Amino acid sequence: MTYAQQKYEKTGKGMFVRQRANARRRKVEWSLTYDEWQQIWNDSGKFDKRGTGAGTYCMARKFDEGAYSVENVEIVPNSQNSKLSYKRTLKQYNNPEKAIKSEYPDNYPWHNDLGWKHPTPLPAYSSGVYSD
Repeated sequence: MTYAQQKYEKTGKGMFVRQRANARRRKVEWSLTYDEWQQIWNDSGKFDKRGTGAGTYCMARKFDEGAYSVENVEIVPNSQNSKLSYKRTLKQYNNPEKAIKSEYPDNYPWHNDLGWKHPTPLPAYSSGVYSD
C-alpha cells in the first residue's frame, strides 16, 4: 500500500469506503451513503474512539442481522458487537464449528483444517527446532 493510500484510509471517506467494502465482502447489504454514515458517527460522539481493539467502538447492525442502513445500525463497543455476533452464530447453527466453517471458504487465510477462524497453532517448539 502506498503512502497516499495509507493517508486516504485515515480520512473519514476512506474509513467509510473500507467499512462498506468489508460489508460487501461478507455479503451484507449496505445502503448507507457517506453523509448518513458520517452523521451516525457524529451523533454518537464516538468517532474518535472508532477502531478494532479493546475499548473502541464500531458501527454494528442491530442483532447482527439485516442491512447497514440508518434504521438498523448503532454505535456500540466492540466487545458488545463480538458477543452479539457469537450469539447469532450459535443460535443460527447450534454448532459454532459448523457455523464458522460455513461462513468462510476453505482457502480463507485464517482457516485451518478444523474450520476455526484463527491461524493454525505452531507445532511444539523444543530445543530450537519445531516438531510435529
